[in-house]
Amino acid sequence: MSDHIPGSIPRACDCTYRGNLAAKPRLIEKDGRKFVSGRIGVNMAAPNVSPEEREQLTEWVDVMAFSEAMQARLLACEKGETIAVSGNVTKKFYQRNNGETVESRTIITDYIRAAGASIAGSTPRRPADKVEAAPDPNRPPE
Repeated sequence: MSDHIPGSIPRACDCTYRGNLAAKPRLIEKDGRKFVSGRIGVNMAAPNVSPEEREQLTEWVDVMAFSEAMQARLLACEKGETIAVSGNVTKKFYQRNNGETVESRTIITDYIRAAGASIAGSTPRRPADKVEAAPDPNRPPE
């Protein structure tokens, strides 16, 4: 069974997804390598679509981070948090035990951005103590 439809995304390509984490990401050690794994729900529906239809239009994307910086960013995120991830995506088909063919997507991320301030090392912005007025364009500089 070919998984490429003419005019569609090829098997592996660079993409960006924005979605909500299904669970707290976790650190995994396998074959001597460490990586962080998570899963995001990406809703493909327009905002005016009914909740029932929105559920049917949600795609689940497995997220894997191998660089230490991206691992730290992903581990700092919490379940339900909205994140954006960019990287190489691979699409595969597999068969469930009941014989149903299912599509899965995995992104090896090289960029992660969280919607909140949960990224390690970041701090919330504080208002400035003193706000300076913008210069008057009609007045010569002093």
